[in-house]
Amino acid sequence: MKFWLVLTAACGPKEIPPHLRPDTVQAEVAAEEVVDLPSALARVLQGDPLARRTTAGAAGDWAGLEQGLALEEWAELARRGEAAPSDWQTVEAHHRGTVAVGLSRGAQLAGLEVSIASHAELQTGPRPVGPRTVAWLAPLQLDEQVYPRDSVAWLQIDRPEATPDALLYIAERRVLLGWLDGPDVPLEAVDLALQEGLHGRLLSSPAGALVRARARGNRDETAATQGREALAQATLLALTEASADRDNEQQAWRDTLEATRSKLHTQMPIAHLLADARVRLTADAASDRSAGLALVALSAERLRGTCPDRPCTGLGRTATLARGPAWDDEVARTASLWQVIVLKNAVDAFEVGWSSPTFAIHAPLLADALLGTGAGSIELGLLRHQTAGPSAFLALSRAAGGGDHTDADGTRRALRDRLVAVVDSALEQDQSPETEALLSRIRRRAIP
Repeated sequence: MKFWLVLTAACGPKEIPPHLRPDTVQAEVAAEEVVDLPSALARVLQGDPLARRTTAGAAGDWAGLEQGLALEEWAELARRGEAAPSDWQTVEAHHRGTVAVGLSRGAQLAGLEVSIASHAELQTGPRPVGPRTVAWLAPLQLDEQVYPRDSVAWLQIDRPEATPDALLYIAERRVLLGWLDGPDVPLEAVDLALQEGLHGRLLSSPAGALVRARARGNRDETAATQGREALAQATLLALTEASADRDNEQQAWRDTLEATRSKLHTQMPIAHLLADARVRLTADAASDRSAGLALVALSAERLRGTCPDRPCTGLGRTATLARGPAWDDEVARTASLWQVIVLKNAVDAFEVGWSSPTFAIHAPLLADALLGTGAGSIELGLLRHQTAGPSAFLALSRAAGGGDHTDADGTRRALRDRLVAVVDSALEQDQSPETEALLSRIRRRAIP
C-alpha cells in the first residue's frame, strides 16, 4: 500500500478537490441504480478505474445483463477470495472483448501489489522479485529451478531499485488495455473514475488517453485519415525492413530509409510515423476503426521500444495485436502485418544468437510474439536463460506448436512453421500488391 501513497504524493496535488475525491466518486456510484452494463460496471468498480477494489455482488446479480455471463464468471471467482493468476487469466480467455478482461486484469494487479508489498516488508534494500510475483503479469508457467538471471531481468528495467514501481505500471497499463479489448466494452465508468489528481500518469499514457477519448466520444475524421496514412507508411517500412534478408534487399532498404529520413526530417521515421498515427487516431477514438488502429500503433511502438510511457516491455504486446479482428477489417489487416513483422524479427534473432548471450536479450520478444500468435502460455525458465539449451528449445518448440524438440534444428523448424502460419493468415486479408509481395518473400524463405 505504501507504494500507492508515494505515487499519489508524487503525482497529485496535496489537496484533492472535494468533487475529485475517491470517496465522493464511490458515494455517487453506490447511489446509481443498476439497469444496464455501464451502470453495472460503475457499481462493480466503486470508483477504482484499475479494478483492484471491486464489489462482486451476490450470485445472479448480473445474469440478466449484456455480458452477464462474463460478469458472473468473474464475480464467482472474486467472491471466492483466493485465486491464482492462472484463474484470472482463464476468465479473461473465456470472455475476450468483454468487461471481464479489464476486471480480471485488475484482480491480477491487486495480487501483484500484495506480492510486492510482502517482499518490501522483508528487507530495506532493493527488493527481490520472485517467480510467483511475476506470474501476475502474464500467462507464465512457473518453475522452481535456479537460473543465473532473476525473475524480472527479462523486463530490462535499467535500475533495480525502480523494479517494483515499473512492475506496477506495467500491470496498470495492462488493465487499461483490458478495457480496450474490444469495441463493446463501456468506458464511461472507467473515465469517470480516472481523475487528474490521482491518475495523471495513466491519463497521459497512450492507453489512458485512448480510453478517455473513446469514452467521451471524440471524433475527428480529418485526423483519422492522416493517422491511417501514417500508420500504413510505418507498417510498410517495417515490413520492408523485416523482409530484407539478402545484401541487395538490405541496400535497397537503407536507400529507402535515408530517403524517408530526409522527407520526414527525422532519424527515426518509423517511430515518428507510429507516434503521429497514434495521436491522430486517438483524436477519432469514437470510431471503432480508429480506436483499433490506435491500438495497433501503440502496440507497435512498445514492440519497437519507442513508446512514450516506459518501460515499453511486457508479454502482451503482440496479444493486443491479435485483437485486431474484433475492431474492423482494416484493423485486422494492419495488425496481421505487425504480427508477421514481430515474429519474423524474433525468429531471425533466435537463429543468429541462440548460442550467445544475446539470446537473453531477444527471448522476451520471441516469447511475446508466440503468446500473441497462438501460444497459450510461456515457461518462465525460457526468460531466465543466458543462452538457449535443451530446456529452452523444448519451451520454444511447444509454444510454437511444433512438438517436443530439444535441439536447435527442430526448434528452428517449429518457429519457421509458426511464421509461415502467421504469414498465411496475413495473406488471407485484402493486402496491397506491394505488401503481398513482401509477405510472399518472407513465406518462401521460411520454407526449407
